[in-house]
Amino acid sequence: MAYFSKLNYALGDEDTLPEYQLLPQDAGHVVAVAGSGGRIVPLVAKRPRAITCVDILQEQLDLTELRVESIRQLSFGDFMALFGYPEYPITVDKRKALFESLTLRQQTGQRLAEFFSKSEWQPIIYLGEFERMLMTVSKLIRFVVGDKLDILFEFDNLEDQRNFVKSTAFPRKRWTLALALFGNATALNALLYRGDFPKKNRMGSTFSIYRNMFETLFGQILCRDSYFFQMLVLGRLVNARSAMMEADENLYQTIKENLTYTQIHYIQTDIVSAINKIEEPVDFVSISDVPSFMSDGPANTFLVDIAANLSPNATVVSRGHLRVVRPDSKGFNDISAQAGEVFSSERTGLWQIQCYEKQ
Repeated sequence: MAYFSKLNYALGDEDTLPEYQLLPQDAGHVVAVAGSGGRIVPLVAKRPRAITCVDILQEQLDLTELRVESIRQLSFGDFMALFGYPEYPITVDKRKALFESLTLRQQTGQRLAEFFSKSEWQPIIYLGEFERMLMTVSKLIRFVVGDKLDILFEFDNLEDQRNFVKSTAFPRKRWTLALALFGNATALNALLYRGDFPKKNRMGSTFSIYRNMFETLFGQILCRDSYFFQMLVLGRLVNARSAMMEADENLYQTIKENLTYTQIHYIQTDIVSAINKIEEPVDFVSISDVPSFMSDGPANTFLVDIAANLSPNATVVSRGHLRVVRPDSKGFNDISAQAGEVFSSERTGLWQIQCYEKQ
């Protein structure tokens, strides 16, 4: 597939808060899609015995290892500066020096050094294809809407934000036009997925799904706390501290402490194969939206296919965006309804989340 051929994510498109809340403290073995690593490191704060990071792309595993080792070896401020978070601006020379101070596996370090050198040591969080796509879309939005949405990032309580969105000051017609331009399958396919866009199975048009998604976000999540909405409208982050879990200094310190206990493993393969190769039972699976990219057969059976290698009462968390998979859940309890409040804490607004517990 064309989309899966380089560094897709540097920040990512998921807020890991639901998985973090669902993962029990002191769990056993966690298996998770690596992505940018941003969906991995918050889970370390729950002190599981082991986390196996799985991705089909070596680039994503390299970036995940960089995140893990940066937290292990750097102060909070240096970590933030290395990755390019706005609260800790530094020169490119300083970023290079911070990177070179790290101890990584030799091949990981060599690959990352080459990649960052080609990128001229610019902020790491903006180097993924997804982040570059959001920067492109933000230019379109700002061309249509101007800076009239920027005030959304100033609100620190939901009531004020909701009142603004309901008021005549909110540029509703221009926002609707911007949604119509980027919130359609053709645009998303061209901008992000390079022809590999998952076939939509949710009811309604793509435009209506996005319109409803943002209405929900405006009503439930402070825009200043959504890194996705910051990137979408501004093309950059302006507030990482309350929008990114790894940018929370208290959580960062907990992760750092727990890395002395939690074992981190990296496997380049698909997550179903990885789970079935692990010799001990798996207690928690964060499979992201991987089932959305499977053909109908494997998507329908992915729970059944991993069941034998899961411990009793193991939890599996999956996500879907425009394609939501409802797999054969024989041998599992669908506990999504009970986890609804947890799901609503997700701050990108992009996802339909499902949660299954093995019987």
